[in-house]
Formats: sequence, C-alpha cells, structure tokens
Amino acid sequence: MAHSSVYARNLKNKKDAENPVLTVKQVADRLGCSTRHVYNMINDNKLNSFKFGIEKGIRVYESDLVKIMNDQNEVA
Repeated sequence: MAHSSVYARNLKNKKDAENPVLTVKQVADRLGCSTRHVYNMINDNKLNSFKFGIEKGIRVYESDLVKIMNDQNEVA
C-alpha cells in the first residue's frame, strides 16, 4: 500500500513539472484582464484553481488557462 501512495505522489510531481502553475496576476496578464475578473472566473467555476500553501494564495494550472483561452477563441 505504501508503494502505491509513493507512486501516486511521483505521478503528481511529474504532472506538476509538465504543467506549470500560474499566479492570479500571471493569468490576468495573459488574458489581458484584471485580477478581480480572474477571481470572479474562479468563483463562478469558469476557471479551475487550487490553494497553494497557507499564505501563498491561489494558483491555476497553465493547461486550465489554455483551455479557457481556446474556448474563448472558439466563441469569437
């Protein structure tokens, strides 16, 4: 059982290495909008996010941002 949890942890770390995380500010810069708009997208469940540490704030996987950007381009 211990091996499977170590294996799962290693898979998560590999995913994180291949899928960088962004701050809310970085997401706002890439979208060309305000950080408040990004927080609203997160609160409205339009953008996936996760808390990073106790005081480090909210982070977004780059792949989730790319998905949102692709969805916006399809609508436009």
